[in-house]
Amino acid sequence: MKNIFLKVSKKFSRSIDNLSIKMPLYIRECPICKWKGSRFKTNWHKLKTRYDSTCPKCCSKERDRLIYVLLKDFIKSDWIVYHAAPEGSLTKWIQKSSKEYISGDIIPGYAMEIQDLRDLTFEDNKFDLIWASHVLEHIKEDNLALSEIYRVLKPNGYVVLQVPTWGENTIEEIPGMDKKDREKLFFQSDHVRLYGKNDFINLIKKHGFNTRVLSNENLSIEENLKYSLNYLTTNYVFIGQKKK
Repeated sequence: MKNIFLKVSKKFSRSIDNLSIKMPLYIRECPICKWKGSRFKTNWHKLKTRYDSTCPKCCSKERDRLIYVLLKDFIKSDWIVYHAAPEGSLTKWIQKSSKEYISGDIIPGYAMEIQDLRDLTFEDNKFDLIWASHVLEHIKEDNLALSEIYRVLKPNGYVVLQVPTWGENTIEEIPGMDKKDREKLFFQSDHVRLYGKNDFINLIKKHGFNTRVLSNENLSIEENLKYSLNYLTTNYVFIGQKKK
């Protein structure tokens, strides 16, 4: 009986959510695809349901819209860019903004090439920019991935990183953890850690990058509300620049 009630409640909630999006109140806007409406869709999840989150048109989430608004003029037209585990909402913009664009993923069919960030097939000093949003929290050997990123970047090249962060100190996976344990601790069963802000900055610096951090606090309150940018674990964008 309880399961039936939960299913009915969830279906009703989704219906109300879909109806509310169609209300003629244009107070939300997606800066990527220019959709306008009363609110963004709810991103349903049993542990971290996010309201006013997902664009109904391009499926961008808070973190996608945040990084776009912060870095919309960052990519140069003569850059060669590698996009790891590409987000659909950002792919066209990054590709259009750059001279040469390559995307890669470990899963066949998700990108232009099959690539493992821990063992990239590219030559040294190839790319002007590596873009890796919400990738490193899936990789146990994140140090190896950052070393590979550094290797394939040109001198003075950039890496743009987003990861889930909470607090200042990183919480790592404990040996023997199962999917339920990881989901409880990291809010997602395929995550192997939850980064702390300071620890992640130090990790990037350790691999030879000059580092700066941007966040939704660099934007106005009006922009945060209009584009619905604020979500507690995804409010930071980390930028590393390879030293000469």
